Amino acid sequence: MIEKAATNRFELRPHFKTHQSHIIGSWFRDEGIEKITVSSVGMATFFAVNGWDDITIAFPVNIRQMEEIKGLSQKVKLGLVVVDPDTIDILGKELKDSVSIWIKIDVGTHRTGIRPEDTMLIDDIIERIKSYPLLNLIGLFRACRSQLSE
Repeated sequence: MIEKAATNRFELRPHFKTHQSHIIGSWFRDEGIEKITVSSVGMATFFAVNGWDDITIAFPVNIRQMEEIKGLSQKVKLGLVVVDPDTIDILGKELKDSVSIWIKIDVGTHRTGIRPEDTMLIDDIIERIKSYPLLNLIGLFRACRSQLSE
């Protein structure tokens, strides 16, 4: 995958979803991986403690975990995924450190994310992100099962 990403000039950010092991994580680091994606705030904390400093949480922000998110944002370059404008307002008002923001788009699985045709909602989220200086819009985030076979 590293070679495929390099050939296509993509940045590889593996999703450390299953192994949850600092030893396996070190194997990725030995291959030059510096940025990771995880499935939860707890996993982000685990990997931050184990030396990873650029972590994206692939699941939409749960505002009930705001204290943990604030703590992580002080320690690592944190990427967050959002699906609604109210979450943006809470992040913008609560966070004291810069974070990267991804808008999660539903690519047909109907599991999570905003439908691509819901442009008014997407525009609202983008405008709200732009109104908070510590929130940096990175782009659209998608996940689909077909990625596993590509």
